[in-house]
Amino acid sequence: MRDFIVGTLMLSSGAWASLGFYNRDFGMLIIGAIFLLLLIFLVVAESIYKRFVLSKLPKFTAIAYGDEWFLRDERGVMHQSYRKEVSDLMLSKQIIGFE
Repeated sequence: MRDFIVGTLMLSSGAWASLGFYNRDFGMLIIGAIFLLLLIFLVVAESIYKRFVLSKLPKFTAIAYGDEWFLRDERGVMHQSYRKEVSDLMLSKQIIGFE
């Protein structure tokens, strides 16, 4: 979804700006600049979110014991888990290792 939004904003800002230059229309240039500012805001906000919010999420070590899964956090506390939770945590890069 993020790539779709970024691509759409890039194409929109480029199209409006080039039409504004071609037609010598200041209003079209302003619309292109607004799309460009939205794109910059989105990229900067995403990088800030990744740096400050996602870095504070707890990291886990997944432990498989037969058909059961356990998660051990950074403090060493273990709790029972299930395969879907381990899969979701692995996709969000919160699992740092397997045992």
